[in-house]
Amino acid sequence: MEALNVRIRVPTCATEVRLVCMGCIHHGAAGCDEELADFWYDYVRNTPHTYLILGGDLVDSIAEKDKRYLEEEVARWCFDKKWGGTLIDRQYHYAAAKWKDLAFAGKILWIHTGNHELALKRYASRDLTLDWSRELGIPYAGYSALGNIIIGSPQHRYVVSFYSTHGSGASQTSGAVLNTAEAMLNRFDVDLALMWHLHRKMHVASVMLRPSKPVQGTLPQGLPRHRIAALCGTFLRGYMPGVTSYSEMKGHRPTPIGPVVIHMKQDRTHDRKAGIENRYIRLWISDAVRL
Repeated sequence: MEALNVRIRVPTCATEVRLVCMGCIHHGAAGCDEELADFWYDYVRNTPHTYLILGGDLVDSIAEKDKRYLEEEVARWCFDKKWGGTLIDRQYHYAAAKWKDLAFAGKILWIHTGNHELALKRYASRDLTLDWSRELGIPYAGYSALGNIIIGSPQHRYVVSFYSTHGSGASQTSGAVLNTAEAMLNRFDVDLALMWHLHRKMHVASVMLRPSKPVQGTLPQGLPRHRIAALCGTFLRGYMPGVTSYSEMKGHRPTPIGPVVIHMKQDRTHDRKAGIENRYIRLWISDAVRL
């Protein structure tokens, strides 16, 4: 596990910040929706106060000697030597070219390794994610990371704690996927938990109650602590004409593709009678599908 403190500067704490959570992209696979991925890269690039999180399995990372290799599952551009001398080199340089300007503009908050990159590291002794991190200056989040997002202006700031992981498991039913999301909040006392791997988009909100501090002559009140966990999707289409895919062979369900977007800002409420202003952090998730 890695530990991260990520800082985002905003004009005021009331400025809405968006985190586009892109993982399981699988650049280099025939089923990768490159057009949709480019749409979201452009969205982050051109939208103020909008940032990218890279959640692992970013390229397909399956070389010719891998037992999972099947030529029809490889994107045609992977055979163009302008991207490098080997299949893995081509995927590495192709993805780096997609992210270079975003990384140099400070638009990528962190990058995870996924199980595909980890398998390549184990059998071919090549760590694509660490190489991207060093080449592009992206904070390295390993397979999972625990930390804080510190959002602030020159006058004020607020902090959102997070746990972020590429993820694990093989859940297929919606109930099992939801349990996987909620389990992150059972293990980590954070405001926000993120996971990919299952190629599903789903989120769950959770509330925990704690007693208020003792005050003489009064009984404690239950103070809520609100938290949220999300499964953040994929860009890999499981069923493609002319391709016998892993999803097809395993009988997996088709799944909506694209990321989820995390929204954060600080809001205020006013108690006019007491003359008190209360500040709180509002965090919510949006999703979209292409019809």
